Amino acid sequence: MTATVLIVDDLAVNRDLVRMVLDHNGYETREADGGAAALRVLTREHPDLVLTDIRMPEMDGYSLARAIKADRALRSIPVVFYTAHYIEAQNIADASAVGVSRIIEKTGDLEELLDAVADALLTPD
Repeated sequence: MTATVLIVDDLAVNRDLVRMVLDHNGYETREADGGAAALRVLTREHPDLVLTDIRMPEMDGYSLARAIKADRALRSIPVVFYTAHYIEAQNIADASAVGVSRIIEKTGDLEELLDAVADALLTPD
């Protein structure tokens, strides 16, 4: 069975890149342009993983992760942060506090992205 990944980012170019990489590596993908849109997708579908940016207008990645983990029907879905900003120890602690499995930087290292997706899908919450 193919895993489905919901890609959440307010920038279409970022979603497009991640979608192409994941599609090419055998994943099914869905997209949302922000946290609120992601929650609408999550209520219709239950993807196997949410890969989300942190800094987005309207609802950031932290708020999205909290909403997912607070919902009994969604809380088992792993969340991975994929961010362009420097990852400081406090960011990692904050991500862990809201139930995020992993936080990685948008460095262009596609192997790191694929490893993070694979690890999150294999590691139960």
